[in-house]
Amino acid sequence: MIKSAINPSLGYLFLADAQGTVLSHSDKLLIGKQTGELLWSKEMNERDEGQFRTKINGINRTVFYMKSPYTGWEIISVVSDSELSKPLVQVRNTLFGISIILLLLAGGMAMVLNSWMFRPVKRVLSSVTKQLQAYGVYERKDEHTADDEFSGIEVSLSYILADSSRMYRQMRETQPVIKWRLVMDALIGARKNPGELLPSLEAIGFPLHAMQYIAMAAEFDRKSGIATPQDLHLYSYALCNVAEEIINTEYRGIAIEARDGMVVIVLSFDDEDGEANLLRALAVAEMIKSYVEEQFKQTISIGLGRMTQDLGALQHSFHDAMSALSYKMILGGNTIISSEDIREPARGEFMRLLGMTDGIVDSLRLTDGEKMT
Repeated sequence: MIKSAINPSLGYLFLADAQGTVLSHSDKLLIGKQTGELLWSKEMNERDEGQFRTKINGINRTVFYMKSPYTGWEIISVVSDSELSKPLVQVRNTLFGISIILLLLAGGMAMVLNSWMFRPVKRVLSSVTKQLQAYGVYERKDEHTADDEFSGIEVSLSYILADSSRMYRQMRETQPVIKWRLVMDALIGARKNPGELLPSLEAIGFPLHAMQYIAMAAEFDRKSGIATPQDLHLYSYALCNVAEEIINTEYRGIAIEARDGMVVIVLSFDDEDGEANLLRALAVAEMIKSYVEEQFKQTISIGLGRMTQDLGALQHSFHDAMSALSYKMILGGNTIISSEDIREPARGEFMRLLGMTDGIVDSLRLTDGEKMT
C-alpha cells in the first residue's frame, strides 16, 4: 500500500514513529535508523504537518510530512523537484508552442490585412504619382531600391506635400493679381453671379458679406506733386492696405488700385438697413481720409456710389462713385462726395459750368478781365 501511494519515478514514502525511527521504507537497510540521519528540519518538531526543501545526495527534493493523531507516527514523502516540476514544464512548453503558433497566425493575418487595407491607398498614390509625372515634378525610382512599401508611400507623400506647398506659395504670390481681376470683373459687370465671385474672393482670403454693397473711389489730390510713378504706385498700394485694415475691423471689404493714383474700395454689410449702412460707409471714408492726411502727408478725395443689394449691380455703384468723385474739381480736394448729395437739378448747372471752363481758361491766358467777369 505504501509503495502504491506514490509513483517511484517521482520519489518515495516511508513511516517513522514518534521517536523518529524509520518503521517502513522501500530500502530495507534504512529500517530502524533515525530520520535525522536521512533528513531533518526544525519544522518537523514544531508542526504536525507541512513541507520543506532540502538536498539529498546532491539532488534538490521537497519533503512532505504529516503526523498521525492516532499513533503519533509520521508519514514522510520525499519528491524530487525536477520530477515535481515536469508537469509544469510540459504545460509551459505547450503554452509556449501555442503562443508561437498564434504569433505566426497573427503575423500572417496582419500581412493579409495590410495588403488588403493598403491596396486603396496604393491605388490613390499611384494615380497621384502618374499625375505628378505628367507635370514633370516626380521622378519614379527603381522599385528594387526601395526598402519596403512604406518607403514608396513616404516618397509619394513627400512629393505631394512639396507640390502642395509650391502651389500654395504660387497662390500667395499671385493673390494680388487674382484679387484685382475678380474685383475689376465685378466693377465692369463681367461677373454678376455672387455664387461665383464671393466663394472665389473667400478662397483667396477676402470674404464679403452678401446683403448690401457700396463702391467708393478714392484719388490722391496732388498727384503731380508725387515724385515718380513708382512713388504714386506705392502710395496707392499703402492706401489699399489701410482701407482694408480699417474696414475689416467691423465690416468686410476689399480695395484695389484701378489706375495711377485711383483706388476703388468695395464695402459690404451683413444687414439691409440702407440708410444706416450709408452712414457707416461715410464714417469709414472719413477715417480713411484722416489717416492718409495724418500718416501719408497727402490728401485724397473719395466718391461714394449708391447702396446696392445685388452684387451684379455693383458696376452701377462704381459708376456713381466715379461721377461723384468728378465733382471734386468744383468742391475742392480733401473731400468726401456721396452720390446722394448731388442733386439732380444741379446736373444742368454743372454741365453749363463745365462748358464755361474753356472760356475762363482762355481769358486767363489772354488776361482779358472783362471776359473773366
